[in-house]
Amino acid sequence: VAKDVTIALPAVTPVTADFKAMGTYTAPILGQIEAMEASITKIGIDKGLRSMVQLESKTLEVRWAQDVKYADGSTKTEGCKAFLRCVSKGIPGLSVDPGNTSENEATFAVSRYQLYVGGAEYWLIDQLNTILRVGGVDYAKDIRSRFPDKVREEAKKFEDMAISEADCEGRMDLRALPIFTIDSAETKDIDDAISLTKTSDGGFELGVHIADVSNYVKPGSELDNEAFSRATSVYYADQVVPMLPKQLSNGICSLNEKELRLAFSCLMRLDQDGNLTDYRFVKSIICSRVKGVYSEINALLAGTADAEIKAKYAEVLNQLPAMKELYGHRARLRKERGCMDIESGEVKLILDEDGHCIDVKKRTSGESESMIEEFMLLANQCAAHFARVKQIPFVYRVHEEPNAEKLERLHALLQACGINDHFAKDVPTPKELSAILEGVRGTPYEQIINTGMLRCMSKALYEEKPKGHYGLVLKDYAHFTSPIRRYPDLAIHRIMTDMLKGTEKETMILRYTDFAERASKQSSEREVIAMQIERKAEDCYKAEYARRHLGECYEGTISGVTQRGLFIELDNGVEGFVPASSLTPSGTSLTEGVRLTDPASGKTWSLGDKMMITIVRADVNLGKIDFEVAPAAKA
Repeated sequence: VAKDVTIALPAVTPVTADFKAMGTYTAPILGQIEAMEASITKIGIDKGLRSMVQLESKTLEVRWAQDVKYADGSTKTEGCKAFLRCVSKGIPGLSVDPGNTSENEATFAVSRYQLYVGGAEYWLIDQLNTILRVGGVDYAKDIRSRFPDKVREEAKKFEDMAISEADCEGRMDLRALPIFTIDSAETKDIDDAISLTKTSDGGFELGVHIADVSNYVKPGSELDNEAFSRATSVYYADQVVPMLPKQLSNGICSLNEKELRLAFSCLMRLDQDGNLTDYRFVKSIICSRVKGVYSEINALLAGTADAEIKAKYAEVLNQLPAMKELYGHRARLRKERGCMDIESGEVKLILDEDGHCIDVKKRTSGESESMIEEFMLLANQCAAHFARVKQIPFVYRVHEEPNAEKLERLHALLQACGINDHFAKDVPTPKELSAILEGVRGTPYEQIINTGMLRCMSKALYEEKPKGHYGLVLKDYAHFTSPIRRYPDLAIHRIMTDMLKGTEKETMILRYTDFAERASKQSSEREVIAMQIERKAEDCYKAEYARRHLGECYEGTISGVTQRGLFIELDNGVEGFVPASSLTPSGTSLTEGVRLTDPASGKTWSLGDKMMITIVRADVNLGKIDFEVAPAAKA
């Protein structure tokens, strides 16, 4: 296992902007990183840059601790550059000083916001320890923002591509349907669109139309190999490391407004009570009428939209009352079967124009978000049912019931919060857990129980065998609706397309059994890596926000209790740690993992309690924030 090694470089005296100084340092690393012997032999210094370089097996981080100092006494950081030469067989392709590059070498240009190494981006921390951009070989997890040259060459042929009449042959023509998309305002890779009509018997015909990515990304192509390797797009703050190049993800595959697009449609029939009665999958040609935005649709559904918004959605307005009605039925059915609605506690990071985090807010979800989620869930359910009934190889989304160890933690949490933890059987049903969530809604324990229950659940993953989805209380479930950003969706599109062409079951088994197994394994592994990176990036941005508020006091809720101290979550979702030594000088004792007690005074600190804190430290690089009990609270 590779170990982290930090090389601290000598301080460099600031120089005036019109003068360049070169320095040479040697910092040997001996036996500290497995299979790596490296030394930094030359560092070019331009405009008074002082750097610290951290090397890991696949990661380079550059930070600087000093602004440029100009002759007039002013300082500035933008435009600083550093040039590094790394002599190492373990890290090939790192670079030399300017004007002296050769094969396997590339020049670093460090700006305030990005570090480029041979065209690839890396993590970069500025002199305030601010996280700036994630890309290149990120977080030692092989997340690459730059696509290989062969992939880029293949993607070029899709540049500015348009749909021809020949492309439409053999497809169901749905151009006359008032189809539209609903996403966030920032979304550029639009996977899905919807349409809805009421039937004469009071039922519904729901269309979920998904980008037909498999029409362009063919088996064995460079695009497919790279998509399989990445398996998912990685999202963090306002950035994305896409699974597919932008010519496809934002171009010909994206269901853009007023543009013809090839789609894979799931056409469903539901009765007047919202029960699914029939479905079919077809290859189609569609044209989205409008790029819907969640906030605007929410205003329309609530009857608070202004004339400008109503005019924008004129072509699709008539569908909204029926959509609201159908969603009402589906929400009721979801509740009746005991589906758990666990609040994830997601936050929205507000960045300024320079990419710095200036605010953190709890992410709220309106009616349109829930409506689209439910419609997509229906299509996903139909896709899994299609494959299970036909007994063909497939990639299912599987969520198994929690194991004994996790259930033990859940019982301890419930008991500590004074909540009845008796269930009819050893493993609680989702309906029993839903009742608990409903019971704590609006209480101080709401967020703690939601978070605790989420941590007690098994991790959903991809498997080639149908095992159902415990949390959604569904026998059939797969991921069909996001093939631009998830490989499992692309994989099952490919499988279903072949089946719809009339391929025999035996041929399908021979052709796709191994593929489904490999795609399931790869997608599960890459999903975990992507989630780790997204969480790490979010933690770093939260710490950057906290740095702006050092010394300020806030009220928070105790969200975690350990022998070392307390985790406190602020109202905006930022979490920090209060060491036990900050609570009392006499020491504390831990009770059942949910309460700290000061034996001398009898004072206790329990999960869910409110307390005032002061932000005292924020390490942006580590994504960690330290609190102390606020002075007034101590008194």
